[in-house]
Amino acid sequence: MLKKGIITVLIAVILCVSMTFQSFAALYELKITLDDEEDGASLREVLDLLDVFEFNPVTPTSDATVESDGDNKYIKTAGYLDITSWDYIDVPYTFSVDYRIVSENENVGFFVRGVYPSSFSKVNPQNQGVDQQFGYFEWDWYKENGGQDGVSGIGGSGIVVTPKKTELLIRLKNWKPDGLNISSERVSIPLPEDVDNNAFNTISFKDDGEKKVEIFFNDILMATVEFSEPGVYEEDEEDDNEYFKNAVVKDAEGNELLSLDNARINAEGSQVAIGVRNIEFQFDNIYISYEVPDTPEPTDTPEPKETDTPAPQTTTPADNDETDKDKGGNMLLFLFVGGAVVLVAVAAVLIIISKKKQ
Repeated sequence: MLKKGIITVLIAVILCVSMTFQSFAALYELKITLDDEEDGASLREVLDLLDVFEFNPVTPTSDATVESDGDNKYIKTAGYLDITSWDYIDVPYTFSVDYRIVSENENVGFFVRGVYPSSFSKVNPQNQGVDQQFGYFEWDWYKENGGQDGVSGIGGSGIVVTPKKTELLIRLKNWKPDGLNISSERVSIPLPEDVDNNAFNTISFKDDGEKKVEIFFNDILMATVEFSEPGVYEEDEEDDNEYFKNAVVKDAEGNELLSLDNARINAEGSQVAIGVRNIEFQFDNIYISYEVPDTPEPTDTPEPKETDTPAPQTTTPADNDETDKDKGGNMLLFLFVGGAVVLVAVAAVLIIISKKKQ
């Protein structure tokens, strides 16, 4: 009977230790609502945003400012800019943004699975021969440099969603041997007929952290992008990033819409971004969530080239997060460990008593 009691105690110890290790991961969430910001304030003044994102206005007249519409506050863009996550996200995450269309064209996009724009560059004969980097606002200059088998568009890598009034354009950046080696293939997904383009609508991405991104419009699944075959494009001497080369786009019913074997989808993680190229665009409620360990190790940022602006030093969100949720997690960890110690001690005493009786 005593032996059965000892076994029961040991099982309890194992379960307790297992639960303790599970508590090492915590959900990090950030939602930028702008409700407390002053009208006219620049996005660079929204300090909460800087926990996860960098705001990059490109020219002196480029900016994103807080505006009001009744009780709601939102961001209005002007000029050339992008908003990018500081680091690659290499775990499952959700990224969403509310938006409202002012000028309907393809000079805006929501990006996931991009690579750092500073990680490679190309000499661009059609842009005064500059050493061109490809921010998420930047044109890829494919057709302009003689590309014959694709279309030009913004950004240099990743999965891009451009909202229009009656459709979503989903573009996959891909590698081509002509142009500047960067092009796009795209599909069109019709939006629900009752969409209200005078209101803010929501684009969401759910990345499983491994091989699939789901794309939602107002919580309705619109498409899935599946990817595989990571590798480097050896033909490209300027770019040594590792990309998923195979990619398949499917609609909500699972029908295949597009298949590529030359995709430029980041295989090391995901930089998420918003890119706007010289148009007015409105967005609100930037949201991101993902699991982080209690003591996360930040991903490395590539060394900037001589022509780059040095990347700012940053800390990970978990380093700065002192919310009650985190404190509660630490207390749970303490209780679990304490409980495990007590149970081990009880088990040891029972074993000693058992041996004495024998």
